Amino acid sequence: MLVAILVAAVVMFLPGIREQTNLPIALAVIASAVIATVAVFRFPWHRYPPDLFVIIGALAVLMVSVLIWATGGQQSPFYLLYFFVVVAAGAY
Repeated sequence: MLVAILVAAVVMFLPGIREQTNLPIALAVIASAVIATVAVFRFPWHRYPPDLFVIIGALAVLMVSVLIWATGGQQSPFYLLYFFVVVAAGAY
């Protein structure tokens, strides 16, 4: 997840993508992804049923959807990322 956050942060500032990016919303998504990553590592998962982790998958789908919208919709470089996140969430 941290690698995806770093890649998203770098790609957003590339020329050609920066112009079509709604920067405040994209940065808010990246900040929420950092908070979610910290929460996943700090949350005491062993005390709760594993099905609770579905919430993280749903949040990941929401964050990727907003990131794609904020960086140009179907022309977004993150458009294919949505497929991988949905498949991973569904596989879980």
